[in-house]
Amino acid sequence: MNRTLYDDLGVKKQATKLEISKAYKNLAKKYHPDLQTNEKAKKKAEKEMIKINIAYETLKDDVKRREYDNQLLAEEEAIRLVKERARQEAAFNNIRNYNQYYNQNNNSSNNQNYEIRYVYVNRERRINYDILLKVLLAIGIFSVIIGIAMVIPASRDYILDLYENNIIVKIIINILVAIKSAFKSTMGFIKQNIGKRKF
Repeated sequence: MNRTLYDDLGVKKQATKLEISKAYKNLAKKYHPDLQTNEKAKKKAEKEMIKINIAYETLKDDVKRREYDNQLLAEEEAIRLVKERARQEAAFNNIRNYNQYYNQNNNSSNNQNYEIRYVYVNRERRINYDILLKVLLAIGIFSVIIGIAMVIPASRDYILDLYENNIIVKIIINILVAIKSAFKSTMGFIKQNIGKRKF
């Protein structure tokens, strides 16, 4: 805000006529050219007296003072609007810059996350696929061993005796027989579904 007539007289905007008159008299006495001691001080005092006289002539008159106050209000409002617009533009630029930064980093982050998820999921699929093949291979080998043992008479009689007299062995053999019967259908499922996927 620029210097006002109130500042020239050293009073507040709410000053009364009496306060304005008193301030003017004190300043007029202080800066009166005839009271100055040297030429330089005299020239400075003359400039100050011009400002003081203009301020006093305006503020001592109610109509002129009202018009001047309205002018000050208009200037203050204009300055406020300029500052508000500058603040809004700065906020808008900050939001726009943040959005650009977020979009750039978010796109990069999404791509990285997608690649990480893709590798992780495929790695999990490979692990699960390998474990399933190993389990099925072990079951197949065990089933082959049992099948061979069932062909040999002595082994067959021993296994049948265990099967009849030992409940735990009976349960295990029943499970193995069920697994063996499901083995072929399981392998077919793997070939049709898992085997076609790209890892």
